Amino acid sequence: MATLRVAAVQAAPVFLDRTGSVEKACRLIKEAGGRGARIIGFPEGFIPAHPYWFHFEPAVSRRAQQFNQELLRNAITVPGPEVDALCEVAREVGAYVVMGICERSAEASSTLYNSQLFITPEGALAAKHQKLVPTHAERVVHAPGLRRYALACIDTPWGGLGGLICGEHSNTLARFALIALRERFHVGSWPANFAAGSARAMYETKNINARAHCLEGNLVVINAAGVLSDKIRAMLCDSEEKAAIFGSNGGGSAIVGPGGEYLAGPLAGEEQILYAEADLAGFDERGLMRDITGHYQRADVFHLTVTCEDTPLMTITGANREEATPGARATRPPVAPSGEKPR
Repeated sequence: MATLRVAAVQAAPVFLDRTGSVEKACRLIKEAGGRGARIIGFPEGFIPAHPYWFHFEPAVSRRAQQFNQELLRNAITVPGPEVDALCEVAREVGAYVVMGICERSAEASSTLYNSQLFITPEGALAAKHQKLVPTHAERVVHAPGLRRYALACIDTPWGGLGGLICGEHSNTLARFALIALRERFHVGSWPANFAAGSARAMYETKNINARAHCLEGNLVVINAAGVLSDKIRAMLCDSEEKAAIFGSNGGGSAIVGPGGEYLAGPLAGEEQILYAEADLAGFDERGLMRDITGHYQRADVFHLTVTCEDTPLMTITGANREEATPGARATRPPVAPSGEKPR
């Protein structure tokens, strides 16, 4: 293959509707795969939504809490039936899919993570990345990602496929770590940046980040940004004052080549799938000039350590345990009748 077709999906979810958003994601994967895309990137929190309401509501308001509860109810667990549906359609079209989701923890009752899923053409969930530091108001609903999901870079026939979420692209160490994992294709998942006064700045920022990462790592970035539909705008705004907060519908998706050049986009704020042909032969020429994880680096001067082992929530030590014998289980102290001491 001389070139590889990749795609950035710029679309709005079926807002706070897990089933509807999964169905829409599957339709978009089929469309992109049917047009030859072998790597397909999706926006941040596409299933079921990004918490946009914090632009309009105080975090402790009743309306914000109602939105938060809907997000919790419609978030997806990993693994789960929604992930199975995404894996099946990726297998049908034979494409790698990087999907932005709001993930409900399987280990805690009401904890949410801002995550990316990495799905293979064989229909397998190969990796998961959780945003390490939620940005601004996201912290109200999203927990910091677990260390074991700090980095995701999976093997493909054309090199490593990795990704980061929104503001993580300003984390130089995170980007360098992915380059060191031999990332060749990168999916940047972004929300719909729509606020008046900052929408244009974020439109530029996401693609400045993409172009810098391409130049540093000699790779292709698939920047997939969200947009807001009229229906979502109506759900978020119940007054003219709130409607005035909008400066655009979001957007700004682009596909950037290893020289920092736009291969496609940037897009305005409409729903569209963006396609580009990545030149697979062009990587070697640039790598010979500057390889920052090889001949153009000094590991004896600069060294990065990445810790991906989680700290356990609870460790039990002390006297209330039986001797460690094969098959022994920890026991609680006996409960004594009222007024007596346990023997």
